[in-house]
Amino acid sequence: MNKGLLYFGNQNFYRHMRQIFLFLFLFKGFFLVAQEFNKIEVDKLSDFGISLEKYNLNNLEKRTDFASILKLDKQGKRRKSGGIVLGSLGILTASAGTYGLIVNESKSLGSIYSGIILAAGIIEIGGSIPIFISSKRKKKQRDAIIKKYNITFGL
Repeated sequence: MNKGLLYFGNQNFYRHMRQIFLFLFLFKGFFLVAQEFNKIEVDKLSDFGISLEKYNLNNLEKRTDFASILKLDKQGKRRKSGGIVLGSLGILTASAGTYGLIVNESKSLGSIYSGIILAAGIIEIGGSIPIFISSKRKKKQRDAIIKKYNITFGL
């Protein structure tokens, strides 16, 4: 009894579905590439001294480089903001722990809690340092790509 291709017990059905899935999965990247940049992105690139009118945007390498510039700029700004927030929180927490140690110097339990709060603040400050370093690294990567298209950038 032939139940057709859509019968779920049919091995051909699974083979065809697997082939369709692999085809869609492998070629999804081609459909996600934007052909044009919006006005905000064009303005951001022009702030870096890159005028898109000079370049052929049909060239995949140039389009990818311009998208990488925008992506690295956004990542660098996010990480810098995260580092500032974490560092500020660490300073606030360390200050609260120090204040607690000064106030509770005779009470053993209060000084233990204050010491834990101070240690947490120091750890937060230490955790913000790699985030700042990562932000600077993203900025250097962005600037290296910008210099390929704008020789006078950063002088």
